[in-house]
Amino acid sequence: KEKIEALLTEYKTALNNSDAQLAQSLYTKDGVFMPTEAPSGIGSEGILKSYEFVFSQIQLNIEFFIEEIEVEGNMAFAVTNSKGTVKILAHGMVVPEANRELFVFEKIDGVWENNTNLLEAIHVATKVLDLTKANPSLEIGVVTFNAPQQALVLDMIEDTFREAGQLVPESLFVKNIENVQGD
Repeated sequence: KEKIEALLTEYKTALNNSDAQLAQSLYTKDGVFMPTEAPSGIGSEGILKSYEFVFSQIQLNIEFFIEEIEVEGNMAFAVTNSKGTVKILAHGMVVPEANRELFVFEKIDGVWENNTNLLEAIHVATKVLDLTKANPSLEIGVVTFNAPQQALVLDMIEDTFREAGQLVPESLFVKNIENVQGD
């Protein structure tokens, strides 16, 4: 619960500072952001673009309150609400803001050995396959923290797709944090 509280506190900071990159970094690579009256963001790049759009339209000044955090095994959810003001950048008007949010979290177990985490790589590969099956036109990118994990994730994606009788999408990329900038 404490880690979730810390994550949500960082999220409030991202919102109040209009920091799209910080907001994006708090999501998993297959996360979804569905703002009201703005494009939804699916996956890292989509989430970043969605937050960039939102922050180009408004500036938030909010307090963030956690109503409930429930943890059940590897899954957790948090219900929050926010209250404050929103400045509409198009004309400078400041109006009251209030929202209620639901966050869903999934903890992935695993052990780091030789700078890799096999369980995480398998989980990522399965998620990529599921996303591809659900939306074949979706462009997916996976970013790892190091080159050994990048290689392992790519191997697991190839194995998972082969076992499912599927082709790995040409648009899929798997990079590590050191070589993803600019993509």
